[in-house]
Amino acid sequence: MDSKLYTILKPQEIQQEIDSYNLSNSTRPPIVILKKIILNLTMGNSQLIKYNKIFSFICKIILKFSNNEGVKKLGMLIMEMYVSSTFRSTHNNNHNNGKEKNDNLDIELEGLLPYLIEEARSSPPNINALHILGSVDIGCMSLQLLKNYTNSLWILINEKLSCEDENEIFIGFIHLSIRLIQKIIKTEFNKELREDKIQIIFNKLFKNLIKFNNNIEISSAISETLINLTTANKYPFLKIELTIFHVSKIISMITNLRSNTLISGDLLLINHFNQIPSLLTLLTKFKIENSNKSLRKDIITCVKPFMNDNDVSVIMNSIKCVIYFLDGINNNDKHNNDINDEEFNFKIAIEIIQSFNKFFSNDNNKIIKEDRTIFFDCLRNLILIIIKFGKLFKKHNYNDSVDIDIEIFQILIEKFININEEIDIEPYIIDTKLEILYLLSIEGIENKLIIEILFKLIKSSNNEISYKSFRTLGNLIVKENKYLYLMDSLIDQISINKNLLVISIFIKDLSINSNDDNNNNNNNKIINKYINKFPI
Repeated sequence: MDSKLYTILKPQEIQQEIDSYNLSNSTRPPIVILKKIILNLTMGNSQLIKYNKIFSFICKIILKFSNNEGVKKLGMLIMEMYVSSTFRSTHNNNHNNGKEKNDNLDIELEGLLPYLIEEARSSPPNINALHILGSVDIGCMSLQLLKNYTNSLWILINEKLSCEDENEIFIGFIHLSIRLIQKIIKTEFNKELREDKIQIIFNKLFKNLIKFNNNIEISSAISETLINLTTANKYPFLKIELTIFHVSKIISMITNLRSNTLISGDLLLINHFNQIPSLLTLLTKFKIENSNKSLRKDIITCVKPFMNDNDVSVIMNSIKCVIYFLDGINNNDKHNNDINDEEFNFKIAIEIIQSFNKFFSNDNNKIIKEDRTIFFDCLRNLILIIIKFGKLFKKHNYNDSVDIDIEIFQILIEKFININEEIDIEPYIIDTKLEILYLLSIEGIENKLIIEILFKLIKSSNNEISYKSFRTLGNLIVKENKYLYLMDSLIDQISINKNLLVISIFIKDLSINSNDDNNNNNNNKIINKYINKFPI
């Protein structure tokens, strides 16, 4: 075995071996040289990337021994690593100066293009060829050659996305469409033609989403690709938007999937419900301002049954989708004080709270005990609901004419929001729960229960929980005059040594807050009473 096979080599050493091979006129493929290059690239020998002669050699070897599977596999892997590394270094480190242009590789890379397209078109497609076609960029070739690659890739993707047979639509082509769009933007300077090409790809992807909706692999891949393309902050240069037509089709798909799962076997149910989360996320990429109130209500009505499912991903994505479109009704129609809209919003928001209660209770509180990241995501969405619809909760809480089970908040607070010192050890969970208690109390929901909980938490042996609970209750007193009566009880129950700093900070906050014209003289009385007791 060659002792240098697993050794970091200088580019000159590899070049010497290449020169020796070329001079030998050998008819045998240079497998050992290819392995050395792969190992050096894998071990982080980035010096090789700057030496075009090495990769020029690889291009020639791939074409010369195109029928040799070993050479094809090794050579394509090297080229994939080369174009990927060059792309990253060009954009991140900007190492490519006038002295190290890659124009010298254009001839070899242009000769390799037909072979790459042929390999990508084969059945099954050559994965490495797809990766190379997707990764090539200005960092490894001239703009003109990149345009040639883009045009060839455009023809290939168009052809594959137009297939009527789902067996010919390889998932790699779907994912590659994003890279193709990025290349079109860089190489097509005719704005109208550029936008037409991008729209054609988008339309074909969506058409296939509908056509092959029974194929879980294809539909999920297309959904994820469409989500990427319609996420504005991810590709701000794209002007791709979902229309009402797209939304209506997605709703039909979701409705059909739900109907099928209700009458089908377990396996089909699992497959279909794997599709639903991505479809729900895709719905949220539809711009609220492009919709009307009726459409938003239809979407919510279609989606909300999934909030009571048993699948975590389905539940979370359905809740987020409902919140998104419910917020649209809440914000976009401020000029319309239709009591029916308010009732609709209130009932749906209550259903969301109920679904959280049910979700948290599933499998003996499994989410709370084990899936802490998901639980945290739930808590953040609860905050969103309280902020957006807290006033509706408060209004209906005191309206005896409305028949609603307000005990859902009591259940939510006592069982799931109250801090469990044995389970809630993460600071971000503790902070989020206290924020929820604070927001609910501000809106006048279960005030008495929340105050009792906070006073108990202040006595906690856990200094962090005690401190943060004191701070939360103090913030309530500062924010709402109706809680000023709690000040005496708060101070009396605090261990002065443990919370002296907290109390000092709190009184400072109260002093600043007392300058607000909206506060009454009670603030000044409290300050005068405690100002001399604690150092400030």
